[in-house]
Amino acid sequence: LEKGRAEHREIRKSDKTINIFCLVKLNNLDKPFYFLTKDESLLTEDFVVVPFGANNKEFIGKIISIEKHTGETEPFPADKAKYILRKANAEEIE
Repeated sequence: LEKGRAEHREIRKSDKTINIFCLVKLNNLDKPFYFLTKDESLLTEDFVVVPFGANNKEFIGKIISIEKHTGETEPFPADKAKYILRKANAEEIE
């Protein structure tokens, strides 16, 4: 099993695709989580809707950092990360 993980890491390191990772703090949870986005208009402090948990329930979270990474520097495997669904609207934030 560990050999497979090591091989996967080596493949990811060679991936030069640039992905945008957002570190999102979900309400009621202490630990923030990384999500991917293709929306370059998102900013730190924006509220977003993300899928979370095994059932991908929609949660509101606040972006606390935005980072661009390749496979070599990614904080979480891009092929396992979930995508931000959309920017939250005013009614969702309240």
